[in-house]
Amino acid sequence: MNNVQDVVHSDPPLLETRGVSKSYPGLIAVDSVDFNLLAGEIHGLVGANGAGKSSLTKLLIGAIRPDSGEIYFEKKKVSFRSPRESINLGIAGIHQELAMVPDMSVLSNVFLGNLITKNVFFDKSAMLARFEEISKQLDLTIQPESKVGALSVAGRQMVEIMRAVQARRKVLIMDEPTAALGQDDRQRLYELVEQLAKSGTSIIFISHDLEEVLKVCARISVMRDGLLVETNDSDKWTSDSLVLAMSGESEKKSANRGNRSLGSVMFRAEDVCVPGRVHGIECDVRRGEILGIAGLVGSGRSEFLRALIGAEKGASGRIEVNGENHNLPRNVRQAMKLGIVMVPEDRRGQGLLMDSSAYFNISLGNADLFSKFGFFNPSQLRQRIQSIAKDVRLLTGRLHGTVNKLSGGNQQKVLLARWLVRHPSVLLLDEPSRGVDVSARMEIYETISNLAAQGVCIILVSSDINEIIQYSDRVLVMQNGRKVGLLSRDEVDLESVLKLNFALDPEVKS
Repeated sequence: MNNVQDVVHSDPPLLETRGVSKSYPGLIAVDSVDFNLLAGEIHGLVGANGAGKSSLTKLLIGAIRPDSGEIYFEKKKVSFRSPRESINLGIAGIHQELAMVPDMSVLSNVFLGNLITKNVFFDKSAMLARFEEISKQLDLTIQPESKVGALSVAGRQMVEIMRAVQARRKVLIMDEPTAALGQDDRQRLYELVEQLAKSGTSIIFISHDLEEVLKVCARISVMRDGLLVETNDSDKWTSDSLVLAMSGESEKKSANRGNRSLGSVMFRAEDVCVPGRVHGIECDVRRGEILGIAGLVGSGRSEFLRALIGAEKGASGRIEVNGENHNLPRNVRQAMKLGIVMVPEDRRGQGLLMDSSAYFNISLGNADLFSKFGFFNPSQLRQRIQSIAKDVRLLTGRLHGTVNKLSGGNQQKVLLARWLVRHPSVLLLDEPSRGVDVSARMEIYETISNLAAQGVCIILVSSDINEIIQYSDRVLVMQNGRKVGLLSRDEVDLESVLKLNFALDPEVKS
């Protein structure tokens, strides 16, 4: 497919939003967005992580409801209370995490929730005939009785598209549809998308691959900080102009690094690999430095951090801590002995016991620090926990309440406090401000900055690029499990990070 489709702008929109907004505590996810999708159009939607793309599409399929504004479909005002209502009208999403039932056949998945029946019994012969019709229409050769779980990612993607065609969807929202596909499978998907559009299906195409969006889409809309900042025909855009619109030409954030002086290299990682996800990453961090790691979802950032603390099976590589060389830790306990600790991305699933007290959660794994000759000293532990709670601005009165009663910000402070009890040399932070309000975010980053000033070396992963830029001394950028750039203090700005994120600068800086 070499040409983007033509667009007739005089056509009335099939799907339209007028001033829709959606807010959460401390965050405006979608801010008065006017968006429209034409019949048979492939419309690209791009933006950095956190720009508002997912929230806007969730509004369009009824997964969340707007605080204000209106949604129109086929010239009629609609209000979806659930995704089922949008599906009934012909609007559906195909997401990166495919909604398949792996133990069922391809045929059953294609007709899932939309069986062809005859006299109250499902009509398998009619379903097979319809399956054959769709297969010919899309030029596919998937066997109807094959188990979906045995298919490749590309095969499962095709089944999702067959399901949409079978149900005669009028609008498809495709979220990163090619993220896990090779080049040949991508080309096949592009052809299918074009066929769907020619048959009258309208498609919102979300992708971090800007060249792909320019190739496939008729128009492209750019979101930034919850705003839809610009919509234009694809031939009016270039990769560079899209990045500028996504970042804001005049909105380069100044760093908030204080006057920290950095010491010598305290931590070094070499040739860190996780099979299929991380490929030969190396970095060094100086005493008192915050090294930010930027990258799109799926770039391997979290897996890299988990490998450094021995939490990724099959990981390999070498590290140096305080001048001593080691293989990667085999487990978290071994990493702790080396002075390496991590605050994980999923604090509920990987970090906290939600029905236990904050005090108990902070003490977990730390009793060995307060034991001598086999005798545990609870008084010393209590004093240390109270001191650390003060450092992270966690009110001591909250220590004995259950964690599930705390706000997201206070839960994150509890998890941070647990590891600070150990006086770590290396602190790994994976999305430390996710799900916390603005004031808690500021307090968390004040704590992080204070730790760096005390000589702790910190590796910070965040999907909020502005956060990475504001607090990091240097920024390492990852893509598809590989290091694609390392920006120095003077080079770090939003445009530079986005260009590396979206592979617009092939030169790897080190």
